[in-house]
Amino acid sequence: MKGFKLNLIVRDNSGSPVATSEVVSGLINENQVLAVIGPITSTNAAAAGTVAQLAKTPLILPVATSPYVTEIGDYVCRICFTDPLQSKALAEFSRKHLLSERTAVIFEKGSSYSEKLAEFYVSQFQDMGERWFSPKGSRTAQRA
Repeated sequence: MKGFKLNLIVRDNSGSPVATSEVVSGLINENQVLAVIGPITSTNAAAAGTVAQLAKTPLILPVATSPYVTEIGDYVCRICFTDPLQSKALAEFSRKHLLSERTAVIFEKGSSYSEKLAEFYVSQFQDMGERWFSPKGSRTAQRA
């Protein structure tokens, strides 16, 4: 990149916020990276953001959609749409294009992503003066 060589370092956080903190800390302190790209989920992004912010190392989040992750500080940057913006677009589509006057919301209980997305959608739909049925959460089926 403009005469500079970039090295890609890939690490596995095992989908765990604790492991994410450890991985990001290692990348910053041991590998002395200039920036970190990832992780994917908002929960892990919050863990990574705390470490990156304290170290003053830029963290670029490609798909973490929670609006709260970038509130950690000015070293945390999201490059995708937030949950509230996606929910607003879906509510507008439901109302204006599908001509829906009421809606039902089904989400996964225990999934902070699913629960928050449902909450944002219901809020947006209600803001447009529409009715909605009580959100219904369900647990993911356990595999044997």
